[in-house]
Amino acid sequence: MLPAGELRGPLHLVLHLTLLHGMVPDQILTQSIFIFLPPGWSLSLEWQFYLVAPFLIAALIRQPLLTFLVCASLTLLGKAGLFGNFALPSFLPLALMLFLIGIVTRLSFDHFADFQAFPLWLALI
Repeated sequence: MLPAGELRGPLHLVLHLTLLHGMVPDQILTQSIFIFLPPGWSLSLEWQFYLVAPFLIAALIRQPLLTFLVCASLTLLGKAGLFGNFALPSFLPLALMLFLIGIVTRLSFDHFADFQAFPLWLALI
């Protein structure tokens, strides 16, 4: 049986090759997001979003309030440390509300023309 330290190198490699290294909290694999490519944490976060986005958009269209509440709850739980500690917000629940704002903005963009009665910047705010 290999000691835990000998498994870290291959585990880091597998996690980075799959771009899932941002999902691992520091308690499980210390500083996983910084090992090979420090800015790669954002790529991991984007990849997590791309895997979930189709389902998130479908849920937003069908049940917007419930989807918002679930996303807000996951973000709050993540910020409270329920999913572990992360040096940067590299785990999707930690940044989920930001992605949700982007999705809602994009889905609403076609309706901005309906707001011609007042300035567009007001609608964007």
